[in-house]
Amino acid sequence: MPGQTERPTLDYAIVCDDVRFERDDKISLMGLFDAIKLQSLPTVHPRLAVVAAWMGVHGVVKSEIQLVDPSGNLLRQLGVASLEQKGFRKGARHIAVALNVPFKTSGIYQIQFYLDGGLVRSIHLPVESVGTPQTGFGRMGGKLSDLA
Repeated sequence: MPGQTERPTLDYAIVCDDVRFERDDKISLMGLFDAIKLQSLPTVHPRLAVVAAWMGVHGVVKSEIQLVDPSGNLLRQLGVASLEQKGFRKGARHIAVALNVPFKTSGIYQIQFYLDGGLVRSIHLPVESVGTPQTGFGRMGGKLSDLA
C-alpha cells in the first residue's frame, strides 16, 4: 500500500558457541548447533552466541533476543541492540553473546526475537542430559596414538 512501510523480517538466526569479527564486515561462526547436550543437569553452559540477520530495516529499530525456559519463563535477556541498515548492506545483524547460561532442566527452550517490542519469531533450542561423556578418541574409544 502506498505510504506504508514494510516491517523488517528475520532473514536467518544462528546459534553457536562463538562469533569472531573479521575484516570487511565478515563474521566467522564457531560451533554451530541446534540442540544442547549436557553431561548433567542443572549446569551452566559457558558460552552461547546468537546471530540474527534482519532484512528491510528502515531507520533505527530496537532488536531484542531472549532465552525462555520450557515453562515459558524468561531465563536470560541475551541481548538488546539498536540496529540501522547502513550503506550498501542488505540488512542489519544483531549478535548477542551470553556467558554462564544456567540450564536447570531438560526440555525445549525458546530463543525469541523481538523487534521494537513485538515478538517476530521464536526458535526451538532443545536441551538434554546425555549422561557421562565418552572417553578416549572417537566413537570406539582409544587414543590418538592408536591411529598410527
